Amino acid sequence: MNKDSAGRGRKLEIIAAIGLGIEALALTFAALAYGFYAIFGDPRDVGFIAGIGVFCLALAVGVGFGARGMWQSRRWARSIALTWQVFQAGLGLSIISSRPVVAAILIVVALAIAGCVMARAGKDDAPAASASA
Repeated sequence: MNKDSAGRGRKLEIIAAIGLGIEALALTFAALAYGFYAIFGDPRDVGFIAGIGVFCLALAVGVGFGARGMWQSRRWARSIALTWQVFQAGLGLSIISSRPVVAAILIVVALAIAGCVMARAGKDDAPAASASA
């Protein structure tokens, strides 16, 4: 792999890491909003709403962990990033009839970040394979 290709791949990894970081922040904000609603909302729904808030917080931690791994060029972070993008695109597809603009944003962002993540996939082993030949 030449220097220009490696530099471009690294830039795409950084873009993916920033995108994942923004998604983790959005999930954290959603968790806080659900927590706020659980405290000040309808008392009959407290358990359900608090559970959704905790789930969003757990997702935020996982996505944030993946963002940190992408920033550090860790190969294991790709699986976290791609899994989250599949879930995000699935959410976008499930709400496309009720909220088409939000759905389109979710799908486009998921595809963009997945593309950035996959741009580097398979290129880590390329120098080792050519050196042994």
